[in-house]
Amino acid sequence: MSIFCLNCRGLGDPRAVKELRVALRRYSPTLIFLSETKRSMTEMSVIKNKLGDYDGIFVDCRGRAGGLALLWDKANSITLLSYSMHHIDIRVEELGSRSPWRFTGIYGWPEGGNKVLTCDLLRDLTGHYNLPWLVGGDFNEVLFNFEKRGGSA
Repeated sequence: MSIFCLNCRGLGDPRAVKELRVALRRYSPTLIFLSETKRSMTEMSVIKNKLGDYDGIFVDCRGRAGGLALLWDKANSITLLSYSMHHIDIRVEELGSRSPWRFTGIYGWPEGGNKVLTCDLLRDLTGHYNLPWLVGGDFNEVLFNFEKRGGSA
């Protein structure tokens, strides 16, 4: 299984959707987590159809902030465990495998004063299921300012 995680910084521009479609065709991931889509569930359903033959779960943006999408190859069985504005937690059963596992896509709080909430969310999610667990996404954590690109420094 291959997994593709991307902070989109918005999927409102048709060029962004086209570039994402090119990347998905190139890498052929079976699981795709997109954060900061800045799109509603309805808008993401339309975009999903432009990206390929995927199933999906979407979390609405608030205004034009946030928004999450989790897409997957239809050959796999996905069960939604929980979600919020900052995460999508699923159980994955791969085709031909007897060992289910768990994936959590994270979009960490971007505000400096709320960074601890990302750790609190992960801590809370830790004890919910006894499955092998992979966490990916954008934790909105940088160690040094030079690591940050775009936006205000």
